[in-house]
Amino acid sequence: MNERKENILSSVSGSDDGVAGSGASMEASSTDTMQPSTSMDSGQGADNALWSEEPQGRNNSCLPFEVESDTAAAAAAEAVEDLPLPSSGLINEGCTCYMNSLLQLLFHLGYFRNAVYRMPENNDGGRRTIPQALKELFFHMQERATPGHTKELTSAFGWEEKELFVQHDIQEMATLLRDNLEDRMKGSAAEGSINQLFEGRGEQVVTTLDKAYVSRSRDTFYDIHLPLTPYVTLIDSLRSLTDKEQLVGDNKYRVEEPGKEPEYKDAEKSYEFRRFPPVIWFHLQRFDMNLMSPSLEMKKVNSRLEFPLELCLQEFEKGEDASEAGAKQDESRNKGNEQSTEQQQQQQHQQGPFSTDSPAIYDLQGVIVHRGSVRSGHYYCYIREWDPVHERFARWIEYDDDKVTVVSEDFAVSNNFGGCVARQGRPSSFMATNNAYILSYVRRADCAKVLDPPPRDSIPQSMWKALKRELLEEQHQQQVEDEQRRKVSLLIFTDNHIREYVEEFQRETFPREVRTDSTSGILLEAQKLDTVRSVYDRVAEHKQLRDLHLGPNDFRLWRFPATRWLRPSIPIKVSARHEDALMTAYLDKNEELKSSTTSISLYLQLPSTLPPLPVTDATPLICELQRQEGLNEIQCFMRLRHPTELDGVTLYLEYGSARDPRLFVYLELFELDGSSQEYNKGDCTNKQTEFRFEVNQAARPIRSLGYRIEMSKAPTNVRVREVRLSAPATAIPSLQPKYRPGEARLPELKDDNVLIFFKYFNYVTRRLTYAGSAMVPITATIKTCGNVLRQLLDAGSDAATRPIQMLEERHGKVYLLSNNARIGSSRIISGAVLVGQQEEPPLVCHYTRVEDYLSELSNTIHVRIVHVKFGKNPTPFALMLDSNGDSSSSSIAACGAGSSGSSGINATGRGGASVSSGDALTAGNEGGGGGAAEKCPVVELVLSTANEGKECADTAFYTSRRFEVIREYALPMDIRWSYAKVCEAVGGVSGYDPNYIRLYRADTGVAGQLSPEANPSLGTVTFADLVNGGRNPVFYFEVLPEPRRLVEAMPRVIATVRTEKNEPLYTEKLVLRQNTTFGALVQGMLERCALVLQRRRGADADAAAAASSRANDHTARSSANGAATESSGGATATFTIGSHYLILVLDVAAGAIKEIIEAPMTPEGRCNCQTLVVAERKPLTLSLVPAQPLLAEQCRLACCHGDWRHGMDRPQLCTFGQPFVVTVSDKITVAEAREVLLAYTGVSPSEVESSKTGVMMYTDEILYLPEWGLKLFQYWHCTRNNSGRIPTLLLNHERPREKPGSRYVAQNTPALWISRR
Repeated sequence: MNERKENILSSVSGSDDGVAGSGASMEASSTDTMQPSTSMDSGQGADNALWSEEPQGRNNSCLPFEVESDTAAAAAAEAVEDLPLPSSGLINEGCTCYMNSLLQLLFHLGYFRNAVYRMPENNDGGRRTIPQALKELFFHMQERATPGHTKELTSAFGWEEKELFVQHDIQEMATLLRDNLEDRMKGSAAEGSINQLFEGRGEQVVTTLDKAYVSRSRDTFYDIHLPLTPYVTLIDSLRSLTDKEQLVGDNKYRVEEPGKEPEYKDAEKSYEFRRFPPVIWFHLQRFDMNLMSPSLEMKKVNSRLEFPLELCLQEFEKGEDASEAGAKQDESRNKGNEQSTEQQQQQQHQQGPFSTDSPAIYDLQGVIVHRGSVRSGHYYCYIREWDPVHERFARWIEYDDDKVTVVSEDFAVSNNFGGCVARQGRPSSFMATNNAYILSYVRRADCAKVLDPPPRDSIPQSMWKALKRELLEEQHQQQVEDEQRRKVSLLIFTDNHIREYVEEFQRETFPREVRTDSTSGILLEAQKLDTVRSVYDRVAEHKQLRDLHLGPNDFRLWRFPATRWLRPSIPIKVSARHEDALMTAYLDKNEELKSSTTSISLYLQLPSTLPPLPVTDATPLICELQRQEGLNEIQCFMRLRHPTELDGVTLYLEYGSARDPRLFVYLELFELDGSSQEYNKGDCTNKQTEFRFEVNQAARPIRSLGYRIEMSKAPTNVRVREVRLSAPATAIPSLQPKYRPGEARLPELKDDNVLIFFKYFNYVTRRLTYAGSAMVPITATIKTCGNVLRQLLDAGSDAATRPIQMLEERHGKVYLLSNNARIGSSRIISGAVLVGQQEEPPLVCHYTRVEDYLSELSNTIHVRIVHVKFGKNPTPFALMLDSNGDSSSSSIAACGAGSSGSSGINATGRGGASVSSGDALTAGNEGGGGGAAEKCPVVELVLSTANEGKECADTAFYTSRRFEVIREYALPMDIRWSYAKVCEAVGGVSGYDPNYIRLYRADTGVAGQLSPEANPSLGTVTFADLVNGGRNPVFYFEVLPEPRRLVEAMPRVIATVRTEKNEPLYTEKLVLRQNTTFGALVQGMLERCALVLQRRRGADADAAAAASSRANDHTARSSANGAATESSGGATATFTIGSHYLILVLDVAAGAIKEIIEAPMTPEGRCNCQTLVVAERKPLTLSLVPAQPLLAEQCRLACCHGDWRHGMDRPQLCTFGQPFVVTVSDKITVAEAREVLLAYTGVSPSEVESSKTGVMMYTDEILYLPEWGLKLFQYWHCTRNNSGRIPTLLLNHERPREKPGSRYVAQNTPALWISRR
């Protein structure tokens, strides 16, 4: 396969005939059906076969070689490993692992792939259709070695980017994709292919016990759903689907016979498999609904289920009924003469190319595995590769998204049975989370027809042409990348650039990310193989430097090393000795030389008018040196060119061993008259590498000197790396540089000079300024650096005459330096930054030290402020419009009023942006009474949905909204500022009124980009909270049409209409006007609920009518989808507004009811509740539940579910499920209240705590109810409650194992769909 991929560009560049001809030779040579346990003749010689033939009598094996020795077996296994892989992997575009596994399984069904290639490509206005996208993806997987992308396919599905990050069930995806493709194949050569491959036939059989009546209902199925517990093997689970069920007693069967009265009889019901399809997909029901959970949560079943490689289903396959088959034959003979040849061919095509009388023996072909829990997990698959030459199975291959590896049979099969994991050979209670979810079996007699790859001439020519274009595009892209890889971008900074940067960013001298900051420097493109001399020439000729009239020898470039703290420390040398050096010598060999986006930063050192520093280095005066090294001693004698008044000698030592020797260093200086001066340093360790001697206090001429180093222990590898002599500048006039005042010269580059950058802190202006750079000898003192700083500053500066204290800047902090210390001993290297300040600050100043100023700056960060405008997002409110877009009377009533004006609800996703006094919808008197019309109480309709999954516990009020960037600003801000102070700063830079500004955090969860968070930041947060402590210095703001104070005072409500059993029907998220009553809210919401459910009921009826016209109904599929159908059926039943409702104000954090508000309804449909809706910091979460009006001796009892273990130390309460209300007598006892809760919730008494903690009082603490025979409300009235909510009766039972919000819970997962276009 790899050779074909390498030569594919040359093959597709020929004629169409040539392509087809070359592909013909790649077809499988034999298409005969394979019988069980028989070897196949491939029609080719053994020398040309990919796999050797298998002897008769052996079953198919994962290892396709027969060998006689261990060495041969190892060689055979290695040969299998080296074979090319049959397909490439697929990129996970977000959470698309489920789809990748499904596509891999379908791709390896050659018959399915061939059907896809033969699908028609209908033009869809230039957009890529599903057939076209799937063909291109399969062709890429077949012909390319690089992983394929599925974004074109998902785009053809009609999915947006966000839908790629939603995990769905793989079995549901398989059903949708099969149905969608089968519809598109109608009327084409591929019509019926999917049904032929997956469609099986069965019968539902009901037989009366007296054998007098038998009912048979035909059925077709596409996959088989297998229960797991209590079965251990696949055969046992499959056998349970055919078990007979007795219909007796109250469940008798209704027998209807022609001419007889219907009667009920005892009967027996069973299911029979008549014919299994060529490919069987077994769906293991790993995800089950916990019916005992109040919120119908899902759980994953990890129990063990063993499945074999060879599956015999002959005991289950009953075959076609003899009488039915005979009737079909008679009918066929009677109509045979009437049918045309075309009709006979069509009938034969519908029957398919597969065997009709072969035994039901199947081979395992693929396993899709789910690893993880119901809340999160990952799909991947194992495919059993098919050898088309010998028509047998070969190795197992694991497809884990883009990772494709060959694995053993045990790893692919038995490792995914599920159940408990054995640890160190012993059984354990730990359940493995990686277990099989989908099993694919292929009928052995049909393996060749199902699994053989399609002939290459069946691939549309458009695919080959597209591949040629793709390869040419990749070649062009590779050429572009190679060209880019040869380039290097040079970003050059001068002193002016650094000065501007320091002025803006006081705490930093050089940009941290200069690679991306091309606007603050001089950008120059060069080649990596350019010489350093040519780069210098191009820099000198740059247009931004022409005014300086520089020659290539008039400046020097210093490179910033690629470290976190960038400092120019590497000189790029150009001289007679280095003029042929290439730029590659200054690039990192591992990354920068190979990267296609190499960019380096350079500092441009210009000539300076500073007078050169006096030279105090007398080392060049050494003219003779004699050295002796003994066993434990090192001696050296040095003679000077002429007698010199030395004042210092420094020895630099290196140690080549980790041993700890004791060193004694002796120094002796010889004067002209023969006398000597002796100095020594004793008992030193290898931690000391520098030995500095201050000598010759009398300033006598020295003609020679010597040193001796003694080691007290065994010989140690000690070496004197360097010797430095120093003398006053007046004592060595011959070494002093020549200088003419005012002349600009480029400082000489020496090994003993370092490049230092200088900054100065001004107490008056309270600012740091950049002074410049200078070359300083390492023998100079820190005090000398202060003198250099004075010369760099203006003559009128306050530092011109006063003493200066120097500090070194490292990693954003400064460290004090001693004025008498030398540059070398202070470990100051090239690129160092020294900061100067006055030794004695003024009497009156804000900061007495630069350290205090920098500490204050540490609370200041530079942030990016983005002004955004939210666009008009589509909202569910569009459901309330007629098809022509006009508002109907019902849609007007949906706002809680009747008016002929246009709707004033803002459905844009912005608070109040489209509401004005001129277009606001008028409503009846709030509270239900008649009177003058008022504005609609709804300012913004954020969400309107009849999806049962939109539980009101979702406190994220706003969903993702489209936005437009108006302008960006950059501003330094103190992280201690308040929200109002930040708004003032934003208003000052943008020009908007701070009172109309609302702030948003940056949402870091959006892949690849930052965007505003869905919900606005609270007005009480600090700036540190707004920018996440400075780690994300970006935030957003919008300008409101009204003052922020008024907008934040508008109540935000998340309300759900529920049934009497607390099941959700309809959910809204609303922004209301101030002084809106609960009556107006309830009235409008009920009317909108009725309208939306009516529209949904009509849509469901249309969908049911369309589904009933299709012949491929599903029996095996109904078991998995029955619960969801029943649930949705309840939601689409006729909705009638009740006469009385309860408004339950929920405390989401506590999981309990905060307040119960009675909401009676008038016969006219108005709500007489005058209580005002008050805005809170968080959205107000409500449930609207129908109830009977409260009678004289009745009370409402707030209840909730909780898990509280009283036997534990410091038990923690965990509430779950939806809080609810029951209406009870005010004389009810605790024991009676427990029975009411059990009857309402359906929780089994065995699950509830059996002790006195079965039901408890929940306020701000958990309280026992010791006497269950007492009246419940005596506890309510006599117990202190500081929780801020009404007391709640807690039903204490174990929390379900899986929490709500699983992606497998239908009511919490967005519906999976595929476009029909």
